[in-house]
Amino acid sequence: FLQSDRNLDTAPVTSPVGLGIDGGYRNGAAATGGFLHLDGVNDFADAAGINDYHLAILRDLTISVRAQFESLQPGADANTLVSYTSNVAGWTNIDEIVNQPYNLRIRDDGRLEFMWEYANRQQKTFASSLPVDALPGEWHEYAVIRDADAGEVRFFVDGEQLGAVLTFDPQTELPTGGQQGFLRLGANWITSESGYFHGR
Repeated sequence: FLQSDRNLDTAPVTSPVGLGIDGGYRNGAAATGGFLHLDGVNDFADAAGINDYHLAILRDLTISVRAQFESLQPGADANTLVSYTSNVAGWTNIDEIVNQPYNLRIRDDGRLEFMWEYANRQQKTFASSLPVDALPGEWHEYAVIRDADAGEVRFFVDGEQLGAVLTFDPQTELPTGGQQGFLRLGANWITSESGYFHGR
């Protein structure tokens, strides 16, 4: 991830929650044979939050993940591939500092979904207009691109655009905040880890 122009805001600036905390494999997640194996029950991998917004990317962003799902679970938060989320005690769900700058997942109907938060936890959610053509056990590269200047979101599978270009207002709906967070693979955070991914 590279970002030269940050969408800074007036959220309170404090030390990142992950400062000095190592990332790792959680609850039995394991990397064997060159793959991260996730059981879809409670395991995931994370990377510690890094000082000065290094992972809280608020403008142009490309996320690309090569993955194989074993099953897709129902639910608004399920099947998370990549998220940058907080787990800070003492902050509420209206505090901008714990906003999510990005969250990519696969819905149980096969559509890719990309979400971020701005202002006081306002959500902006996009779902691909077409489902992915993928079966359990198949490897595919899932990607999303956020163009901050154009106000556009595009989804891709195996390098091919998936469905329509989706739009947002780049003046008012880009993500903000996000100083307090962890990069997670295979899980999200709401009031605890959730949205687990089942696969590799």
